[in-house]
Amino acid sequence: MTTHFIAIDLVKVYKTAEKKAANLLTVLAWGDEVEVLEVKTAHIKIALIDYDEKPDGSILQTSAEGFILKSSGGP
Repeated sequence: MTTHFIAIDLVKVYKTAEKKAANLLTVLAWGDEVEVLEVKTAHIKIALIDYDEKPDGSILQTSAEGFILKSSGGP
């Protein structure tokens, strides 16, 4: 695993390697830190920091895994 920083304006991160609105986990922005777990032809599997809001209003930092899907129009 290697740490990287997002180097484009916005990146959609999905829960699975399928591009469906229901699978959207979060959107990352320029400078957000991620760990690259796996690189495939169609996607990059990453580990990231997510936040979970509890019923009492507190927000806890959690670890999550997601997928950045590669564009089909580019290299």
